[in-house]
Amino acid sequence: MVEPATEAEGDEPVSLVRPYVMTGGRTRSDGVDLTLETQVVTRPEARTDHLNFEQAEIVEVGKTAISIAEIASHIDVAVGVARVLVSDLVSEGVLTANPTETPADQNEMLQRLMKGIAKL
Repeated sequence: MVEPATEAEGDEPVSLVRPYVMTGGRTRSDGVDLTLETQVVTRPEARTDHLNFEQAEIVEVGKTAISIAEIASHIDVAVGVARVLVSDLVSEGVLTANPTETPADQNEMLQRLMKGIAKL
C-alpha cells in the first residue's frame, strides 16, 4: 500500500490536491486568456464568499498588484494552474487585469530606444 505524501520535519505541508482538481481538469481558462507576466489586483468591491481555498489565497495576495507567475510562487502551484485560476477570477470580476505590452509594442519601444542612443 502506498502511503500519501506527508510533511517532513521542518518542511511545509505537502498538498494532496492534484492540479487538475483545482482547475476542474482544464489547462486553459474558459474566460480571458492572460500571459504569465500580466499584473492583476483584487477589486475591493468583489464578492468573494463563494471562492475555494486557492482562489481565496489569490485574492489575498492580489491586494497589491502582482503577476500571475508571482501568484503561482506565493500559493505554491504550477504556473499553468495559477493562470487558469486567475483568468477565471478576472472573468468573474474578482480581479482586474492590467494589460501588458504586446511584442509589437516592445519592438516599437526598442526602436525608439535605439534611436535615442544613436543621438547620444
